[in-house]
Amino acid sequence: MTFARWNCSGVLSLLALCPVAPAQEHKPTTPTTTTTRQPAASLHQAWLTEVMDLDSRHAAEIYGEVARDKSPDNLERWVAIARLAELQRLGIGKTPTTDPKEVPQMLRAPLAAAQVAIDVPTLVDHAQSDPAGLLQGLGDEEGKLPLLRPAVAEAQTWLISQVGPNYRDRFRQRQSNTADRGRFYDRFWATSVVVAELEGRRSQADEVRALYFTQWRPPTVSSDANANLTRIRTNLATLLRGRDMNGSQNLLRRLGEAIEKVATTDPAAAVALVLRLPYFAEPLLQGADGR
Repeated sequence: MTFARWNCSGVLSLLALCPVAPAQEHKPTTPTTTTTRQPAASLHQAWLTEVMDLDSRHAAEIYGEVARDKSPDNLERWVAIARLAELQRLGIGKTPTTDPKEVPQMLRAPLAAAQVAIDVPTLVDHAQSDPAGLLQGLGDEEGKLPLLRPAVAEAQTWLISQVGPNYRDRFRQRQSNTADRGRFYDRFWATSVVVAELEGRRSQADEVRALYFTQWRPPTVSSDANANLTRIRTNLATLLRGRDMNGSQNLLRRLGEAIEKVATTDPAAAVALVLRLPYFAEPLLQGADGR
């Protein structure tokens, strides 16, 4: 769940984070002394709540639980803190106070960038009334819109650099010994891959695939890129009408736009993009092998 500079679809994501009616309040989970909470699982739960349920306020509460756990082995807390900083400047949740000396060096600049205020009402007004003039009205001297999510990508990269190959080996071993890791667990990481690919963070998408989808192989397709692309379009339309990918419709629409953009110049590259997406590739390429 890391993110690059805005485009118009990023502004639409902002609108989803700014509901016109107050969100239903959720009571924070109170940890008990008899249960050992796994920070990584709570981080997954927060991301699922935000991405799948579109409930950013409840997600912020869960991120807060992860962030407040200062156990030495809870490195995920810095990802949670990064996301809380991004949400706070949109008026959602609150970032816990941390000792500046405690912040990893690599994350100090991104977290500082996340403290820069965003004029949310102005952005929403532009997005709703004049999307075409958004860049002209709010862009900087370089012609770029302000970063919406400047911290999480760096926090995830830092986390991966810290866990190292030994952690990955242990994770892969546990993964291979687990018969059923759970549909939502796979779906969460698969969604992370799609978001990374859509935002041009190919190396991070590769990291997630290498860590969480060691047994996954892309589906077999025919050698005709245009035929495969036609199949992708047909299957995508079916998925958007159905419920099999319920909760992923917005992401699927973004993916469809990206596929069409790439396909205008290179149909094979558009198919290759889909072939890099665990969980999503199978339904999108169903029947593309010619059978």
